[in-house]
Amino acid sequence: MKTKTLTVVGARPQFIKAALILRLIEREYNKDFEELLVHTD
Repeated sequence: MKTKTLTVVGARPQFIKAALILRLIEREYNKDFEELLVHTD
């Protein structure tokens, strides 16, 4: 069963910070996590 992760970002600096985390999850834990990115503007 995958762990669901929700990332909420609203501005460009937050996207930059979130990108590091999202890449790590994708590279190292792709089989364990399901990631959803939400942009609030």
